[in-house]
Amino acid sequence: MNYTGIDYHKRYSVACTLDAQGRQLKQARIDHNAPEAFAAYFAALSEPSETVIEACWNWATLYDLLEETPGVAKVVLSNPAKNRIIADAQIKNDKVDAKALATLLRGNFVSTVHVPGKEVRQKKNTVRQRLWLARVRTMVRNKRSNGVRPSNVIFLYHRLITFRPHRRTGSAVPLRLSIIHSGSEKSIRTKSKRIQP
Repeated sequence: MNYTGIDYHKRYSVACTLDAQGRQLKQARIDHNAPEAFAAYFAALSEPSETVIEACWNWATLYDLLEETPGVAKVVLSNPAKNRIIADAQIKNDKVDAKALATLLRGNFVSTVHVPGKEVRQKKNTVRQRLWLARVRTMVRNKRSNGVRPSNVIFLYHRLITFRPHRRTGSAVPLRLSIIHSGSEKSIRTKSKRIQP
């Protein structure tokens, strides 16, 4: 039996396979997380492989893909918070992380996470999406109701520029800018410049 650790990312993954004695058989970067690339990786191995991935942002997609891939005997989902060997490593990169996962799986030291069935996951995702939409709806309603209050909107209308005649020349000079921002009035003095009327 072989043991494969996969460090999963958004645009690529790094896989490392060890045999039962801990010798590294293969290591590869799989670009675009393509199903064909995973199938080719596991097809090149002589024996079926147990595979471990970490529970990260999109683990379910890779989990389902690996379950259907020939050459994968079992897929294990690891809890990244409890696998301190990876987080506490001095040298940390994708290759080292993938090899550490494979080593933990070979020694049966992986802290596993329960994986619900596909139908249960789909139902959970539906409920999660509904909750998110309700949260967005509430946000929009609150913005709309709060938006009519002057204290929550940035205005530049209140005595925007007040002019007075210059004492010597008689041309208009700006006195001050008044800005209402979040309900408080701020006065900004400007340099006296001659402005042609």
